[in-house]
Amino acid sequence: MAGQISLNRMPAPTWNRLGVNGALIDAKSFGGAGFAVPEEFRAVATGMGREAAELIAGSCTEHRVIEVRDGEILTEPVIAGRRLGDGERESSVTLIHAGKNSSVTVLEFCESIEGHTAERADLTYVIAEEGAKVHVVQAEMLSETSSYMSDTGIIARENAEVRLSQVYLGGRSVYSGCETGLSGDRSVFRLDTAYLGERDRVLDMNYVVRQKGRDTESFLTASGALMGRSDKIYRGTLDFQKGAAGSKGREEENVLILSDSAKNRSVPVILCSEEDVDGQHAATIGRIDQDRLFYLMSRALSEERAKKLIISSGLMPVIKAIPDEGVRNAAVNYLERRLSLD
Repeated sequence: MAGQISLNRMPAPTWNRLGVNGALIDAKSFGGAGFAVPEEFRAVATGMGREAAELIAGSCTEHRVIEVRDGEILTEPVIAGRRLGDGERESSVTLIHAGKNSSVTVLEFCESIEGHTAERADLTYVIAEEGAKVHVVQAEMLSETSSYMSDTGIIARENAEVRLSQVYLGGRSVYSGCETGLSGDRSVFRLDTAYLGERDRVLDMNYVVRQKGRDTESFLTASGALMGRSDKIYRGTLDFQKGAAGSKGREEENVLILSDSAKNRSVPVILCSEEDVDGQHAATIGRIDQDRLFYLMSRALSEERAKKLIISSGLMPVIKAIPDEGVRNAAVNYLERRLSLD
């Protein structure tokens, strides 16, 4: 497959001149044998869109199926990931099916050595049956010349709870999307995203929650810092569909801008076809609070160390959600190195 593909399209496009309606990227096969995604998972929409999902699945180099039986509680996380070598190109498909009243945590991570250039793409599907609890953690720590794609699709049945935690710390470009269908009554989705933009890094994110069942709840939060000439788009759409009476949704983003050359675009959207719903969105965008900086420096911290502490404090709550100590420590150390370089 070659040419360009469209991804991260907004459900309700806005004025095209803003450049936020979607993205176009060059598409190139990952060279794997590919994987035929079962129809029940193919029916689950993903945040990056059909073209991206077909590219990743059609040339993927690995795939895994995580089946959790009804009532099964997995206390240890299922871990999938590795360090990529110079010039490696990988794509992975992960299918997660959580049976009724089951519980599972899945960690997907990738990293590469500084100075090595790699490409990684992950396609993840989640079907959470009635009463299931699923936590998916995605951590990216690639070199500054590498690229990453993460496409996720989720369906939550009645009383199911799905949590997605994402940590994006490296790479030259990161494209991420997730679409969640809260089809069951009283189903819940929570998304926590932490990102760091530096140098010429591009971050393009698209999140859509379709709230279809009654009394559903969604919470979308994102925290990030932009330095250098980084360019970031964050799209968050809450779609209250007919029949979602009593549902609630909230999205919130906090962006710390540390450079006059950094570019930030935050696009919170609420769509509504149901009257009895509660939707809220907020975005806080600004520079380091000087009073907070002065307070930390008055406690014997240097200005550089105080700034690092302020930046990392916004990202650490999500990094701490990484369920493996080794990967969690690697993320903390990676963040510290990136902040020291900039």
